[in-house]
Amino acid sequence: MNRKIFFSLMSIATALVVGVGGTFAYFSDVGTSTGNVFASGTFDLKLTDDNEVALDNVSATWSGSNMAPGGTGVTATLNLENTGTVAGDHIHFKATNTPTDNPAAEDLGSMSKHLEVTVMTYDAVNILPLFTDSNGNGHIDLEDLQSGSDGVNIGALTNLNSNHPLVMTVRLDSATDNTYQGDQVSTVFTATLHQNASQ
Repeated sequence: MNRKIFFSLMSIATALVVGVGGTFAYFSDVGTSTGNVFASGTFDLKLTDDNEVALDNVSATWSGSNMAPGGTGVTATLNLENTGTVAGDHIHFKATNTPTDNPAAEDLGSMSKHLEVTVMTYDAVNILPLFTDSNGNGHIDLEDLQSGSDGVNIGALTNLNSNHPLVMTVRLDSATDNTYQGDQVSTVFTATLHQNASQ
């Protein structure tokens, strides 16, 4: 066989293979998952006291006027509730005191160390032992409730849409002398709901 013919036949065969190979087709099909939405939940601490219901902030939950040393204390309940959709873990609680001292008492310090907390329960559990007598006067008072930047962990708040009562009684202790007459302390109580146990 002539070399030219041989190469011509090879060229034709190669062209046929390439041509036939180029006509192959394969099936394919595509499926999609649509409507995928990712949304964060909500974390919403609401407070309720004797005169306000389910608010972000309430006022004058505890308020005493004409208090006398060793007299009857002021008792009130602050209910805490997570109305959001994400469960919490626990509550931190603290006080921030702003005294208005009369000039005679200024050298003795704020009257907040004489405002003794005689009762403090959360979910009917005594939580007074969680606080430290930081000023060493023998009792827990509003000055002691200022401890920590975020306050003290007073207990769990894990379930949604359920009230957790914080009950507190504050009285002017019997050691309060005449230099504190006419003094007053404005206190902001802050409750912080945390999602994680490590917070």
